[in-house]
Parts: sequence; structure tokens; C-alpha cells
Amino acid sequence: MESRCIPSNLADVKPINITSTACILHIIMSTSVFVSGATGFIAQHVVKQLIAENYKVVGSVRSKEKGEQLVAKFGDSFQYEVVSDIAKSGAFDEALKKHREVTVFLHTASPFHFNVTDIKKELLEPAIQGTENALRAIKVHAPQVKHVVVTSSYAAIMDLATEANPELKYTEIPGTQEPSMILSKNQLQDMSFLKPAAWEFLEKEHPNFTLATVNPAFVFGPQAFDSDVKDTLNTSSEVINQVLKLKPEDEIPTQVGGYIDVRDVARAHLLGFESEQARGKRLATVKGRYSNHDIAKVVRDNFPEVQIPEPNAQKSIEEKSVLAKLDFSETERIFGQNYIDFETTVIDAVHCIPHITMTTSVFVSGATGFIAQHVVKQLIAKNYKVVGSVRSKEKGEQLVAKFGDNFQYETVGDIAKPGAFDEALEKHPEVTVFLHTASPFHFNTNNVEKDLYEPAVEGTINALKAIEKYGPQVKNVVITSSFTALIDLNREADPTLTYTEENWNPMSREEGTQNAFSGYIVSKKLAEKAAWDFVEQSKPNFALTVVNPTYVFGPQAFDSDIKDSLNTSSELINSAIKLKAGDDIPVHTGPYIDVRDVAEAHLVAFEKEAAANQRLVLADGRFTFQDFLDIIHKHFPEEAKARGIPVGTPGSSKNVLANAAKFNFAKTEKLMGAKYIDLETSVVDSVKQIFDAEK
Repeated sequence: MESRCIPSNLADVKPINITSTACILHIIMSTSVFVSGATGFIAQHVVKQLIAENYKVVGSVRSKEKGEQLVAKFGDSFQYEVVSDIAKSGAFDEALKKHREVTVFLHTASPFHFNVTDIKKELLEPAIQGTENALRAIKVHAPQVKHVVVTSSYAAIMDLATEANPELKYTEIPGTQEPSMILSKNQLQDMSFLKPAAWEFLEKEHPNFTLATVNPAFVFGPQAFDSDVKDTLNTSSEVINQVLKLKPEDEIPTQVGGYIDVRDVARAHLLGFESEQARGKRLATVKGRYSNHDIAKVVRDNFPEVQIPEPNAQKSIEEKSVLAKLDFSETERIFGQNYIDFETTVIDAVHCIPHITMTTSVFVSGATGFIAQHVVKQLIAKNYKVVGSVRSKEKGEQLVAKFGDNFQYETVGDIAKPGAFDEALEKHPEVTVFLHTASPFHFNTNNVEKDLYEPAVEGTINALKAIEKYGPQVKNVVITSSFTALIDLNREADPTLTYTEENWNPMSREEGTQNAFSGYIVSKKLAEKAAWDFVEQSKPNFALTVVNPTYVFGPQAFDSDIKDSLNTSSELINSAIKLKAGDDIPVHTGPYIDVRDVAEAHLVAFEKEAAANQRLVLADGRFTFQDFLDIIHKHFPEEAKARGIPVGTPGSSKNVLANAAKFNFAKTEKLMGAKYIDLETSVVDSVKQIFDAEK
């Protein structure tokens, strides 16, 4: 889900969850990886994920200028070598001689375009000779390289002559079907020859390294960095662009094929060497089939300002029904998690196409909040216009300085006051989406009714009433609620309980007044109930979606937000850093989610039609305080020792959580599409930001 045309901040990348993926070997993150063709569409995503996983990367580029551009993007963990012509004999020799530290080689350098005049020179030689040159250089000059992954293509599997045969089934197994070797201007020819070049080298030369190939279909999705967005896109992305350029009166041209998201392709490259099961295999990364009508439907549903022809759902079905079947279950088993869905990949790709002007304006209440700033950051990265409510002009100006021209603010001093949002919405008739994140999250009160119930419930109702009266153009409303609106405190230690999106907290309003903690969790239930009741009774023009996160960890949206006392969830991690030797280890446990996933859920809530009138309950798993200590000592051993942070009882978390209630938020996970950021990454990013701020 890292990631759209998201800012070029590597902390925002969602890395593979190595700790929870079956059959992943332990990798020491001082490993250096060589990535050929590092400027490519897929390659930049690969490098981005490698660096997010703390690998060191050496990339080959065609010129020093290109190399310096990548250094500016990727930072100190990236260096480059100039390889101007990969088809030239010995092309990679000098680069590999200079980098004895490299133990993994990812060969992504190969042309993918149809604009050629000399097939042999422009397609075949770079693909075949480039691959053989890389493999030979590794064998001769880099005997320390243990794993090689080659970027091939689904075109190396398919047979163009029989692709329109629904009786045929493609699998990853070589020999079950071989492409027809017909010389043409087609890129398929290039990749069909690439397959035997790599595998035959392995069979004849018997090198020390393992080989895996990644065979993606058409690769859609966002560019790795905003700066990569340009008028001429890579070949796969151009497929979507051609649909966007159609006029309403045009006929949608017939085009069908397999597809996969670029972020999944990048992850497959990491699995190609990290997973023992992937070595020696073809990883045929294909999510499914698409037609141009499918692209048009996603665009029309999510970008009403883009005027293109109306898609024909029946025609799409008919066009895809004649194609060969796909059975890449072995790859899916190794991959271990769901691919990014078609709607998400097209939406994210469209956001990165320069001639598409995003005119949607989004109102974000409580824009200074921990979650809200991440929401605004992701909205602006996708070119939405944002209006945020703040409590003071000073706070508003601080956000303008952070977010720039696409952000403006309105001052709303007290959200619980009747009519609090009226004037703000009246001034902004351009707003069509309202994200209500403003609600108290603290336990510092002696008056639950005034400090918790009223802001939560009245603030929500005031927002909805203002939208109904002054924002009739608003089509989607998203409210930030909480997992506490679902929780049953009396059964949290009951392994027979499984929470779903249908659960409600059984505590009454009166029970919530006993203390601040009870007051907070009941306030979230009351506010959410009030919202659903409002929709049921008033039948407004907008669709409502509620986001229910658990404990929200992860870095602040900006380094400047780091202070001695953080927001309530983040303060748990901060308090672990402040522990001293001899201190008691707090007995604290609960479910968690990363703030970047929570922010993304707010966008999914209004971008995806299927999310309307749903609860999105976000939980990646459970944590204990001991988990924080284990992660801090693993990743920051010197700092932990210098500060005297206690070790506790390493590894004891599993036993503590054995009898906790279970989760089944399958509906939410399907809508979110991608794997959540894991606890280790979330804690590491938080702690690193805190430590860096103290320097």
C-alpha cells in the first residue's frame, strides 16, 4: 500500500516484513547488493526497498550525471559505477573488481520499449549480451557473489501465437510452454531469448551463485520519486497514459494483458535472494488480467475531473475471456502475501502522470495532529489540495511552512462549540472530501464529560451538520475513530474472542466516567455511534467511512515535531528510551499499527468506492513493552548501552501474548491491498528519529 507518488523519503517506504515471512534466511544488513540499470522504473523501486531494509547498494548507470542524480535521491547507502554499454564485452568487469564487498547481484538492465529501428542492436544484444556479460563478470571477478536475480518478463513464459487460447494454462515451470521465436519489433522477442541466456549459462558454467528470475507482466504503479514524473513514461505506464489521453467521444481501443504493481515486482527481487525457496526459481509475478476498459473504469470512478470514454464492463469480460489461463501459485506461495490490487496500482500511477491535474480539495480537521500531519503529507504528495483546521493562526502558519502552496488553513478554536465548522466550510465550496481527525487522545483529565465526551461527540456532530448545511458538494466523509470503539476490556485476555469489524465496546457512558482511560475509550465509541446515527437519520449526500486504528506507532511526519513529550501512542516508545538500569519494565501490551498505514487508510477510505459506509479497523499485530526493548537493543546496541536502557527478558513477548484475543479484519486488509509496516520497522523509525533529534 510505500507508496504512490509519495515523497522521496526512504522512511516512508514499506519494506518486506522479513521477520514474519516463512523461509527467509537471516541476512546481516551490511550486505552489499549490485543493481544493474539502476535508473530504470523497476530498478529504482528495487533500490528504494533495499535501502529501506538497510542494505548497501552499488548501481550501474550509463553516465556520471545519472549516477549523481541517484546519489541525491538515495543518499549515503548508494554509490554508482558507470557502465555505458552493457552489450560490450567485459562491460561489468571493472565495476565488480572495485566492489569485492558485493555478495548479491540484481540484473535489471534490459530495454523495454517498442520504438526501435534495429532490433538486433537495440533489443536483442543489450538483453542477451548484457545478461551474459553480467553473469560472466560475476563468475570471473566476483566469486564472493552468492545470489543473482535477473529481471526477465512474463513474455519469456507466454506464447504470443497461442495467447488467445482459453484452454491453455501458463505456469512458472520451464518447458510447459515455450514462446514462438518470431523475429519482430515486439519486446516479447527480446525477453523470450533472455530466458535461455541466463539459465543456459548456469547449466554450462556451473558458477558459485544461485539464480532466480523475476518474470513480471505489464508493470503498473507509481514512479519511485516525484522527480521521475515526466511527459514520456516507461512503456508499461504509457499503457495507462494512453487511456487517459482518450477523448469522451473516442472508442476505447482493445488491449488486454497481465499486470502487476511495480512495488510487488521490487519485493520479488528481494525475495529472489533472501528466500531459500525462491532460489533457482522463476518468480512469475502476475496479479491478473486487465483490459483498457478496466483502466477506464478506475479512472472514471476515482478521477471525475478526467473526461474519458465510458468503459464497457461486459466488453472487458469478453476480451479477457479468450486469453490463456494463469496458474502462478508457486510464486504466490513464495511471495507469502497479497499483491497490490488493480485499483490501487492504477490510482497511484495516475497520480504520477504530469498532464493530470488533481482538482480535488480535501478538508482535514485537527490538521496539527500526529495522524493528521501524515494524512496531509500523503494527500499533498498525490497532488490533492488541502484545507486544514487548526486552533490558532500560529499553528496554521507552521503547517503552511511545512506543506507549501497546496495547503491552506482555517482557524477553529473549539470544535465542540455549535457551528464550529460552519464558516470554514462556507468559505470553501471547492471541498469535496472531509476527513475528521480532530478528537482528543489523552488521559490527563479530571472531567471526562467536558474534556473527552464533549469534544469527541459534539465535535463530530458539528462537523457533520456543517457539511450537511454548508458543504452539499462533499461526497465523502472519513472519521478517525479508534480500536477502542470495538474493544472489550474484560475479554482482552480471552483467546476464544476474535474481533472483527462488527464488534462494539460494551462499556456504557456511565462506566466511562470512572477514570480518564475509561473515558477516552468510551468517548470514541460514543462519537462513532453518533456519526453512524446521524447518517442513518439525516440521509446526507455523502458516504461515511470510519478508520479505527489501534495503538499508532511510527515516526513523526517531520523531524521538527520531535519534542520531549510526544503524542500518547508515540510516548510509549519514548518512555522505553528513557528507562534506566534497575527500573521496572512496564507491563504494557496492546494491538498496534504504523501511522503511515493509518494515513493511507484515510485516503483509501474515500478513493475506493468499496470503502464507502465501511469501518477500516487497522491492526498489524500485538506488542509488549519488552518488544520495544528487544528492538532497541538489536538496532541501537551502543546507544542502548550508553543510556543504560534495561534489557528486560528478551524474547518473552510471545508467551505474554499467547492468550490474547484474536483479530480478523479481513475486509479492511482486502481494501488496504498491501502488507502493513511491521512493528520492528515502526519502532526503529521512531527511535532513530528521536536519537537524531537529540544530536
